[in-house]
Amino acid sequence: MDIAGVVLAVLSEGDRLVALVITLKDARSEIEDRVAKIQSHWVRTQAQLDFAKRAWIGLSKDHRTIQLSTLKRLQSKVESAEHRIQGLIGKQTRATATPDQKLKIKRMKYLFVKPCLDSVIDDLVQWQTLYDPTFYLMMKIASPIIDAELQRKDPGASREANCCAAISKKGPERP
Repeated sequence: MDIAGVVLAVLSEGDRLVALVITLKDARSEIEDRVAKIQSHWVRTQAQLDFAKRAWIGLSKDHRTIQLSTLKRLQSKVESAEHRIQGLIGKQTRATATPDQKLKIKRMKYLFVKPCLDSVIDDLVQWQTLYDPTFYLMMKIASPIIDAELQRKDPGASREANCCAAISKKGPERP
């Protein structure tokens, strides 16, 4: 499976998961807090996945293999979370039911909602940490001016001082 297909599948599953947890929002304030965390983590995950698609071509083969494996793990976790949450939500199918009644939480399952949401949050946090593209971004934004300054040998200065000097020469604008 290619990166675009995996990313699309993960995004689709995650969007369904977020839609499901939003239905839990009005249940209790503790659950509402967890729903907000899941929504926040999902926005960050979407940004990471978007970056993954755009940066894919620039990754080494080994890096792509690891990233694809990591993406598939996320997809599996999101699918599992979606199924668990669907099991906690009772659907009314009566035509006379109000929109609020169509999706409601089964009262007896409240005990399972919080741990399930906590598990979703933990899974998203762990994945984001594992998939963090920060180091790759740092390598890609290196300025040629900074590189040139670091290569110059100033016998009286440390590498850190040379780097700081290069940054200050460059100024606040980035290429």
